[in-house]
Amino acid sequence: MNEKNVLLIGGTGALGSYALKELVSLGYSLDVITLEDCENFGHVRFYKTCTNEKNLAEFLEGKYYSAIVDFIHYSHIEYPYMLELLTSHTDQLVFLSSYRVYGNESHPIKEDSKQLTDFFSIDELQRTMQDYPLEKSLCENIIKESAFAKKVTVVRPVISFYHGRLSFITLKAPNIILRSGKKPMLAPIEAKKIIAGYSFSGNAGKQIAHLIGKEAALGEAFTVGGDEKLTWGEIGEYFTEALGSEFVWVDSETFLNYTTPNNTGEYYGLYNDRLINRDMDISKVLSVTGIPRSELILTREAIFKEAEIIKKDPERYINGYNEEIEKNQEKYFKEIMK
Repeated sequence: MNEKNVLLIGGTGALGSYALKELVSLGYSLDVITLEDCENFGHVRFYKTCTNEKNLAEFLEGKYYSAIVDFIHYSHIEYPYMLELLTSHTDQLVFLSSYRVYGNESHPIKEDSKQLTDFFSIDELQRTMQDYPLEKSLCENIIKESAFAKKVTVVRPVISFYHGRLSFITLKAPNIILRSGKKPMLAPIEAKKIIAGYSFSGNAGKQIAHLIGKEAALGEAFTVGGDEKLTWGEIGEYFTEALGSEFVWVDSETFLNYTTPNNTGEYYGLYNDRLINRDMDISKVLSVTGIPRSELILTREAIFKEAEIIKKDPERYINGYNEEIEKNQEKYFKEIMK
C-alpha cells in the first residue's frame, strides 16, 4: 500500500465529493468514475461512464490501485463477481454499506451490534423492509465469507446531508426547499423524540478518506458520520432557523397518507429506520483514523452553512420535486386544517 493512487467509483455524490476533497489534501492521485461532466484538475482525472460489469472490467484492465472506494449499490446476486473483479485491482477495497443494517437491540450502536439479518430470515425482511439495507447486509455477508475479506474495509454511513441532499426524516430535499419559508409541511410526531442517525456528509467523507492506507482498517467494518445524539425534533428546529421550514407534527399514518402515497419503500423507511433510535458510537473509526472529535462538523453548523448555499440558487435545488406530494400536502392544509 505504498502507492498513493485511488479509484473512486461514483465519486461525485454526497459522500464521494467530500472523500475526494480530503484525499486530494492528503496527496493522493485520483481516478474518479462518474455520470457527470467534470473537468480534470491537478492529480484528479474524471471518467464519465456507466458502472456496469462490462464497463468496469474494461476500465480496470491493466490498472492497479492502492485503494478503490466503491460508492455503488449492488444486489447480492451481482456482488460476488464485482467483489472478485475489484479486489483483483487493488490492495484495499472500501465497500459502502449503511447504518441501516443494524437492528434495534443494543445502544449505543457499535460495529459489533447485531444486524437485522441476525434476527429475521431473508424472506421476513423482504416482506417488511426496503431492499437497500437488506442488500447491504447480504453483500457484507458475501464479503465476510469470501477469500477477499482481508482486503475489504466496510463503511456504514449514517444519513449524510449536504446542500445537494438536505432531506429530513423521509421528506426529500426538493419538496422541503419548495415549501421552506413559504408553506408548512407535515412531519411524523412519533419521530420527534427519536435519536437520528444524521450527520454532515463531510464528516463521513473525511473518515472514509483517512481509512485508506490503514492496515488496521483491512477486514474491518466502521460506522462513519457523527454521534451527536440529536433527535429529529432538534434537527427540525435547525431547519426552521436556517431555512424557515415550518413542520406540523402529525401521527405517522397521517404523515404517510399525505406525503408518500402508495410508496411502500418510504413506509418501511420510516417504521424500520427513522422511528428507531440511532444512538451511534463512532469511536472505532476515530481511533483508527486519528481524527479528533473536535474536527467533526456539528449538524447545526452544517445545516446553516448548506442552507446559505441553497439560498443563492433555490430553483436549482427545487428541481425534481414530487408534485403529488405537494398536491397532497396542499389538500391536507386546506381541507383538514381549515
